[in-house]
Amino acid sequence: MKAMSGIPIGSLEQLHTKLRHDLKRELGYGIVIKTDIDPANARLGTKLEYRLHPKKVLNGCWFRRPNGGAVPLNKFAIPQAMSPPLWLSWRIVWLSEATGERHPSYVVDSAALAFYIGELTRDKELLVRAEWVPKSSSGGGPSQPHWHIHGRTNTLLPPSDSDTHGKQGAQFLVTDEMHFGMGGWDPNSPGPQWQTPLDDCNLIAEWTLGCVRVLRDELKRLAPRRHS
Repeated sequence: MKAMSGIPIGSLEQLHTKLRHDLKRELGYGIVIKTDIDPANARLGTKLEYRLHPKKVLNGCWFRRPNGGAVPLNKFAIPQAMSPPLWLSWRIVWLSEATGERHPSYVVDSAALAFYIGELTRDKELLVRAEWVPKSSSGGGPSQPHWHIHGRTNTLLPPSDSDTHGKQGAQFLVTDEMHFGMGGWDPNSPGPQWQTPLDDCNLIAEWTLGCVRVLRDELKRLAPRRHS
């Protein structure tokens, strides 16, 4: 497997600037990509984390997750008539290839998109998320990249033959922990067969846009059924 080639901080900033413009075109409004670390001082740290933030209050909000922490959400009102609306969160983490260098290069550590549904002032429900963790694709981990299906997907399992007295109680198959690979199928892969190595960091921007477009197109296709 070809090793991922890193990119300098200047190219990394250019990548996010282009992605910001592309996402603006896809979402229909201006967005902001923020990081907690000043890129000018990036060499002082080994990790850079970027998140998508709404530029205006009407297009976004902060969602406090049940397990703690808050994430910025951006309206994903596609189709426009969908109610309650959908919301998008996106984050990407970059790691420096060498600590302490004056001009380090960075590679993708992980990237994730999550799509929620819910009214602006109410709790949101996570429906689906997409993830790409490149280092996991060569270590026998789950398929990369992949989808997770959320929502009301917990399925009650029937009791096993050994559970004749109900000692174990109800058991559930938590399907949101399943990984549905979105990469090309490789029958010769030593690990999971749905793997796409990320050997070019610039591809992470195209992958982000691809995930947004796929879900947008599926919503447009299914929207008439919702109101039929």
